[in-house]
Amino acid sequence: MNNIEWIIRIFFPTEEAYVKSFVKFVHKLHGKKIVVLNFDSDGVKKLISRLDKSFLKTLNVYGYRSLSGPVTETGKVINTI
Repeated sequence: MNNIEWIIRIFFPTEEAYVKSFVKFVHKLHGKKIVVLNFDSDGVKKLISRLDKSFLKTLNVYGYRSLSGPVTETGKVINTI
């Protein structure tokens, strides 16, 4: 997920409804759950803040920052959030 910004106001009347749609999407992941996130995006930060910490531990999270952010070899970057 690169950039989560509330720009589609026709389908999502509030920003909260928009972020909730991404929360639902992430919760639908099955099997080996892999998520790539842009940690520079305020919307991505809002998404992560709304996910249960125990659920986050079930994800293989790969992240990047547009300038210079840490990405571990295993992809576990939860500690940068």
